[in-house]
Amino acid sequence: MLAAMRGERGQALILFVGAFTVILVVAAIVIDFGLWMAERRSMQRAADLAAAAGAQELFIERNWATIDTDVKAYARNNGYEDGFDGVTVTVEPLCRNQLATPPDGICTTAPGAASSDCIPDPVFADCDSLRVTISKPASRLFTSIFGISTDISAAAAAGVQFGGGGTGGGGGAVQQTVILLDAQGRMGNLCGTYPDECPMTLARNEAHGLTDLLLDGDGLRQVGFAAFTYCYEGPPNYPLPSGPNNPCVPVDEITPLTDDEALLHVDIAATHAHSSGVANVCLPLLEAVKMFVAQPTTLSRAVVLLTDGDNRYNHNTYFESRGYPPPECRPAPYDETQPPRYGACESPVPEELRLDLLTIQVANDLKALGAEIYVVAYNVCGPEDGNSIDSPGYCNAIGLDNAHDNIANQRLLKCVATSPEHYFPVTSPELPGTFRDVALELSNRGLLQ
Repeated sequence: MLAAMRGERGQALILFVGAFTVILVVAAIVIDFGLWMAERRSMQRAADLAAAAGAQELFIERNWATIDTDVKAYARNNGYEDGFDGVTVTVEPLCRNQLATPPDGICTTAPGAASSDCIPDPVFADCDSLRVTISKPASRLFTSIFGISTDISAAAAAGVQFGGGGTGGGGGAVQQTVILLDAQGRMGNLCGTYPDECPMTLARNEAHGLTDLLLDGDGLRQVGFAAFTYCYEGPPNYPLPSGPNNPCVPVDEITPLTDDEALLHVDIAATHAHSSGVANVCLPLLEAVKMFVAQPTTLSRAVVLLTDGDNRYNHNTYFESRGYPPPECRPAPYDETQPPRYGACESPVPEELRLDLLTIQVANDLKALGAEIYVVAYNVCGPEDGNSIDSPGYCNAIGLDNAHDNIANQRLLKCVATSPEHYFPVTSPELPGTFRDVALELSNRGLLQ
């Protein structure tokens, strides 16, 4: 018996050492695994931020070389520098409505084709999303002792979409957008001599582009369109004379809210600068009110208004015998003792001051209908030296006799806009791409994967 017991001496130590080794291995794996999970969470956050920032830049710039560089800079700023310490950051463009990586990394989807049918596109035109993948060798405290190694990675896809997908913006809400373009005579300046600088052409191009962005064939969004001067003519409710030199915009060129992209493009293309250098900014806003009232929704709405904000009002713009303009935009009666004002930045006559007040009231009606108003203030008169309209309460000065037009026009448009972020002052060279900036505000910007 004693001899047998002596032969078993040391077995407990062996068992202890074996068990301790197993425990040590398990503990090492658990500790390193925890480090890997923490690293991956950090990596995922960096990938999410880089993808979201890159998608926004893609929407604005569409320059792949710049986007690739900038996205990697976003990743570096969040702790993951491509090519350093084993880190790899890859950026891949994705097709519209497609989360799988397309052939050659760049493609467009042909109209009516399945999203998987990609056509290589070197200009990267219709790929409105991207994927960012970050990977690196996993950090090891104990697992290296046992020869265990692995890589960890995180990926995020993000894009700019309208009315669906993503986590930002309207969260997939149907969006109704009305585009309003000033078509008074000044919009035709330079068109004959410098067609590339023609304000009306630039404005039409912006409206075409915004329509393309908002309507992509899924029927979920609607766009309305109206050009304007100081009057509309034609049936059923505008009893004004028509003719080849009529300064009024034909009422049949007003396009109510629709998802018919072709129809919108036809009416936008028909828009031209009219013979008059006069505009009533209240009228197009009233048309937008009518469009929204005719198609009720509880979902998101927007108005995009391009104008210089210069309400012109004189005896030529007042058709009392025909009951025009409509009461919402008519500061009657007209005072014949007041001289007409034709210059873009003339001191306003009393009717114009009252018209500014009516314009603000209709803008407020739009906001009450849930519409955000984006104003592209094109060549608007700026404040005179020493005068600022950015102090609190400046909207209360609309309609005051001492508010000279150099201040009144800008004051009016800033107060029509929903907020300072909804106000975009531009000149002709700055106009191209402005509606794209507005579109970014109308979009959902969020992660797709």
